[in-house]
Amino acid sequence: KLAFSITNNVIRLKPPSSGVSPLEQALTQHGAHGNNLIAVLAKYIYHKYDASLPRLAIQLLKRLAT
Repeated sequence: KLAFSITNNVIRLKPPSSGVSPLEQALTQHGAHGNNLIAVLAKYIYHKYDASLPRLAIQLLKRLAT
C-alpha cells in the first residue's frame, strides 16, 4: 500500500510542463522477463483481502494513463 501511495504522489506532484518522467518511463516499460507493470497493477483491482489496494491501484493506473 505504501509503495502504491508514494508512487502515485510522486507522479501526481511532478510539474505539468515536464514530459514523461524517468519513473513513468520505467513503470510503463516491459520487463526483461516479459512482466508489464501495468498488467501487475491491474491484477490488484480484484484484490479481496485489503480494500484500499484496488483503489490505490486504480489511482496509479489513472496517473500513468495521463
